[in-house]
Amino acid sequence: MHKKIAFIIFSIMSITFGIKSAEESSAEESIDISGLNKKELVKELHKNARPPELDIIQLVLGTSNPGVVDLSDEEAEAAVYQGKIEYLKGRPMKIEIFGDKLLDAWLYNREHGEGAAEAIVQRLRNKANNK
Repeated sequence: MHKKIAFIIFSIMSITFGIKSAEESSAEESIDISGLNKKELVKELHKNARPPELDIIQLVLGTSNPGVVDLSDEEAEAAVYQGKIEYLKGRPMKIEIFGDKLLDAWLYNREHGEGAAEAIVQRLRNKANNK
């Protein structure tokens, strides 16, 4: 009964406000990452991920400096091997890597700004093309 009510409410909201399901959003925001070094991609996504709110509050109050903790190659490789990454060294990643070709980043973009993951992928592509 509760599932039916939730489905009806979601259906009404999606029609009214254009809300998408996780599957619809994920499919629309998959990014082509073929040809990119996946370890470098994970390292860049991590470096550009905003710290959790508590770290931001502490930074503003001057009680700590969360800084950017760089990932080692081993940590990045382990994350790539894992495929689905929720948090990495305390930073929200919310990504999933599918083989060598696709990055599901809709939740990353939700956390860090629209188009954030695409901008990082493009920057890595530009860097690779300029070598």
